Amino acid sequence: MNPLNLDAQVDAFRAIVEMESRGQQLDELFARMKRSLLDDAGNVSLPDAVGAIDELKWHANKFRDQADKLEKSLGIQRGAVASARGPAAEVHHLRGSTGVISIPDVISMLGSQRSTGTLRITSKHGEQFVLEFLDGHVVHVVTDTPLPSQMLGSILVAQNKLTHQRLTEFLSSFRSTHTEIGRALAEAELVDREDLLDALEAQVRQLFQRVFGLQQASFCFTNGSTSDFEIRVTLSTTQLLLDAARSADESNRTVQDAPDPMRLPNEVLLGGAFEEPAVTKAEPQAAHVEAPETDPQTLEFHGPELPMLEEPSSDGDDEPDDSTS
Repeated sequence: MNPLNLDAQVDAFRAIVEMESRGQQLDELFARMKRSLLDDAGNVSLPDAVGAIDELKWHANKFRDQADKLEKSLGIQRGAVASARGPAAEVHHLRGSTGVISIPDVISMLGSQRSTGTLRITSKHGEQFVLEFLDGHVVHVVTDTPLPSQMLGSILVAQNKLTHQRLTEFLSSFRSTHTEIGRALAEAELVDREDLLDALEAQVRQLFQRVFGLQQASFCFTNGSTSDFEIRVTLSTTQLLLDAARSADESNRTVQDAPDPMRLPNEVLLGGAFEEPAVTKAEPQAAHVEAPETDPQTLEFHGPELPMLEEPSSDGDDEPDDSTS
């Protein structure tokens, strides 16, 4: 082993000191993370945890840089081994389920942090949703289970930007390659760019509404670049969340305002479609004669005359009257 010159020794010593200092910072970070797991009955703030993990990864990268400097100072030559580390493994910066944090909260956090990357969501039924973020904005949403009305062609037809016949003719000749259908429609001059952007925005909003309503799902966000679609939208994450929440509230209000079928009378449930025609039976009615108001004391009795009973005398004399014998 060749002896190190003074400059190399200084550089190596400096690299070790920096790594030692960074190690102390890591000790403090680990202690803080452990306290957060033990405090408040384990109620960990996910944004704080994400920030701590990001800080941990940043320190790890710095450690690698200092280790490379140390190797260089010590004259260690790894040759091809040093540069053949291969592509960096995919780093998942956020992974979890709706049992810990809701999908809207995840999307809101990614928007507030101006994240760029891909959010993959799997529902409890196995549906796959992919949302792409660029600087916190939603630029693309796709699913493996689109509803017929959520297909781009169907949206263009619904918006009267394309006839159903022309769409059918195009799809019969279109061969799905790596060219997205929207770009192919624009290149075929069946729709212009502005109409295509309007349809793409409507598609993103409809799919986002489905994502917003997922109750039981798992998710994984990968930090990095997005797809390189030539034609795509850029929508505010905050506005998408507000619109989705408003739409969900309106739907819930409509369900709550609907009458309870168990409390409706039969004629309302039948809606009049099966009601038997009402039959009005004529009943004889006596002629109505208005009776004059009379005092009960002056009412005359027109039936057979009844014998009058005498009131007993006050002196107790109860001998029978001879005139009645």
